[in-house]
Amino acid sequence: MDRELTIEREQRRLLVGYVLELRRWARTAESGTLVDPPPSPPAELDLAPWL
Repeated sequence: MDRELTIEREQRRLLVGYVLELRRWARTAESGTLVDPPPSPPAELDLAPWL
């Protein structure tokens, strides 16, 4: 159980970090200036539950 909890916490940390990064990118894109493509999710982030 502890191992599962540790993995879930790490995934949540990665997900929150990625969402915040996307928000920062969206604010830049919203300003109408030329921006880079949206950031990719971290390789360690398991996106399988959302596919």
